[in-house]
Amino acid sequence: MDKNQFDAIIERLDRLTKLIALQSVKGEVREQDKILLLSEIGFRPSEIGQLLGKSSTNISVVLSKIRKGQQPTQITPSELTEESGTQ
Repeated sequence: MDKNQFDAIIERLDRLTKLIALQSVKGEVREQDKILLLSEIGFRPSEIGQLLGKSSTNISVVLSKIRKGQQPTQITPSELTEESGTQ
C-alpha cells in the first residue's frame, strides 16, 4: 500500500468518525450534554470544538464546569469569535 492509498483510507475513517460522533449527539438539545457525551466517548476538546464549531478553550471550560458540578453558562457567538480569533 502506498502513501496516497493510506492517506485516502485515513481521510475516510476520519469522516466516518465525525459522522458517527455527530449522529450520537443528534438527540441532545443542550450543548453541554453534547460536549460531555463526546468527551466520554474519548474525543479531545480540540476535536469536540471542530465538530461543534466552538473553540477548544470553550469546550475545556464547559467540561471543567461540568466536572466541578457547576452549570456552564451560555457563551454568545461573539465571545466564541473573540476566543478562537477565526470564527
